[in-house]
Amino acid sequence: MKNTLLHCVSSGRQISFKFLTRSITLLMLLALGSSSLWATDFTLSSANSVTKDGITVSFGAGTNTSNSPYWADAGLRLYPANTVTISSSSNITAITFNWEKQGSKTFASASASTGTYSHPSSAGAGTWTGSAKSITITVTGSGPLQLNTLSVTAGSASKIDVTLSRNGVTETKSNQTSPYTLPAAASEADACTDWKFKGWST
Repeated sequence: MKNTLLHCVSSGRQISFKFLTRSITLLMLLALGSSSLWATDFTLSSANSVTKDGITVSFGAGTNTSNSPYWADAGLRLYPANTVTISSSSNITAITFNWEKQGSKTFASASASTGTYSHPSSAGAGTWTGSAKSITITVTGSGPLQLNTLSVTAGSASKIDVTLSRNGVTETKSNQTSPYTLPAAASEADACTDWKFKGWST
């Protein structure tokens, strides 16, 4: 375990807070707001699976024995019970689907196998959030959906334990993910009111 100091600076003055952390390196990454999460954008061009940046997006008929995903000039068409499966060797934390409507036909809905999914009432962005290495989106309802692009955020963020002690006030935050928000003991302390975080110093 190593000690690290947090410096608040205002009008040329500074005050230090002692933090006990697992790793100076992880804390430095946290302070810089960096992690190993990344977003990969996909532009579809067929009804086959596509792999990019270690992420695979594949399409299937699901339980629909009449209509499989099919590529038309306007884009990829998905019918009720058809599936879109996104998989990665790293945890997937967010997906944005850019759904389009097929002509005047009913705009179908969709559901996710895990995590939280929000589907638009008409054409627009469908958003998934959670933490999984594989997610399957299944088309529900009576109409088709059209999908041309999607964006997948995957990776793993650095996590640390932070303990802050100042003037008899102690607060601990466990498994914090970058970027880190200061505990109330620091952000609301009289000595640091309206002060800005300067940086980490060992």
